Amino acid sequence: MLCADIIDNFISPLKPTVTVAHALSVMEEYKVEHLPLVDKKAYLGMISEEELLCVEDTETEVSVYQKELIRPAIRDNQHIFAAFDLFDKFQLTLLPVVDDQEQYAGYLSMMDMIEASANLGAVREQGSILVLEMGVHDYSLAELARLVEGNDAKVLSAYITSPLDSTKIEVTLKINRPDLSAIIQTFERYEYIVKASFHHSNSENDLRRKFDSFMHYLNM
Repeated sequence: MLCADIIDNFISPLKPTVTVAHALSVMEEYKVEHLPLVDKKAYLGMISEEELLCVEDTETEVSVYQKELIRPAIRDNQHIFAAFDLFDKFQLTLLPVVDDQEQYAGYLSMMDMIEASANLGAVREQGSILVLEMGVHDYSLAELARLVEGNDAKVLSAYITSPLDSTKIEVTLKINRPDLSAIIQTFERYEYIVKASFHHSNSENDLRRKFDSFMHYLNM
């Protein structure tokens, strides 16, 4: 999914001639901490609420601070995954989107990003979660998928995280099966470390039914 697919224009960018007071009122109205500064179509940078709150004369035009602005932006033809890095690096509430000529095209909001990533990550798909731990050189998505598919299942999505101060990685798989018991056994047979699983185990249900029957017998 490209940034162009989820561009928003509901909040208008600020013009250089608006006052600090006006900019702060817009931020308050829409509950954002950043707004893009745009002159005609040219993207000039991002105005932050934190900086504006330090201004004594709120009737000053925001153009006075133009040279000091940061200019985070993402191209409309980039993938949305690249936008996550910019949101995190600059701690933004809005991320401006520009075209190949650096012309302002709109913005991405964090809510837009969450909704888009939910669709990309198969969050709404039915399935279960399996977390594996392994060395970075042992990771092969093709091999992991082969073991899952050997149990008549499919990998819906995969995420890799690297814990701090560790040579290991964690691979989180979403799999289109409610019960991962057989898949977990397969991974353990191939000496993978299963760090966590979140699924509906039929074997656990059977054990629970047997326990409930036993308790019922004791209470007779």
